[in-house]
Amino acid sequence: MTGDLGREPAEASAASRAVATGIKAFQNSLEYPRLRENIWQIMPGEPAAYVETLDSLFEVPTEQALSFMNIRTHCTGHNSIEEIAVRSRVPAEIVRAKIYSLFTAGLLVPPQRTPDEDLPAETARERLKQIGEIWGRELTRHFVANELLDDGLPKDVLVGWLLEMYHYVKDFPEIIAYGGTKATGKLADLYARYASEESGHEEFVVRTLMNIGLTRGEIEASSPLVSTRLIGFLMRELFEFEPATVLLVASIIEAHETPEDRLDAFQRQLERKYDLRRGDMAPYFQHQLIDVSLGHSKLLEDNLELFAVRDVAALDRIVDKMHDLKHAFELQSSEIKSYYGNLSGMYFPRQPMTFSAL
Repeated sequence: MTGDLGREPAEASAASRAVATGIKAFQNSLEYPRLRENIWQIMPGEPAAYVETLDSLFEVPTEQALSFMNIRTHCTGHNSIEEIAVRSRVPAEIVRAKIYSLFTAGLLVPPQRTPDEDLPAETARERLKQIGEIWGRELTRHFVANELLDDGLPKDVLVGWLLEMYHYVKDFPEIIAYGGTKATGKLADLYARYASEESGHEEFVVRTLMNIGLTRGEIEASSPLVSTRLIGFLMRELFEFEPATVLLVASIIEAHETPEDRLDAFQRQLERKYDLRRGDMAPYFQHQLIDVSLGHSKLLEDNLELFAVRDVAALDRIVDKMHDLKHAFELQSSEIKSYYGNLSGMYFPRQPMTFSAL
């Protein structure tokens, strides 16, 4: 009996220490706030803005959303409330109130798991599937092709977008094949099928560009923009680290293509706006229809069991690399508009730099 009594205080003490540690971690997450992935849609002049997380969509008055942006910049988990106040030039009491508001809405990163704790595979897959859908929608909103009808973009941007799609579509099967060398079993078979189904699709883009007036020679001799090359590098890096991420990438990149039921109308609108002959854009949209029919946007959904990563450290690296890839696609849209939107003597198409040109 004495031995039992001797163990109880020790157990109680351990439990108390665990509670104290949890409270300290909780307080630290409030004092040094870091935000969960949060996607803002702010349209100046509109009364409401929106912020989307993995599991929620919040409506925020636009004025409040804009005022929060200076604070958001410093919510990295490395700055205290007081440091955020100094850096953002917002009074600490206002910063604290906004942080507590975010906490109650579930927008703060909770205290971290222990380094050796794994996630259930189902939980990891579901979270990655959700963030892929969110990032896919974000890419759709900022994809340069979807801006061609809305903004005053010149025809050179349309041609530039097609040129970059030529290089990207040509490289994509090679990227997949590279990832396939790192895969085994059913995943390797999926890579082989995916690469085979994507091979040769650059010809659809070549035919579209030739309809518009470029020659095959200048298309094939052109050089991709740096952002287009970056996309290829980042994909290869990601697939080498974890081959199963090809499923995640497919769910994101296929999502920002034009929906099937809008393809025909989109083609006609582009041809009218840029004074093209009817059918000039048809080969490109034929390529999109083929991709839709092959079901590539559903690769993750149809093969979820092939993604079995549970290690939190590995999942952190995967999400970080995927996030970089998303930004590379956004950078590509920006660079297309920057380079082809105001050539000012820049080569059209962009040319490779050679030793003989020095």
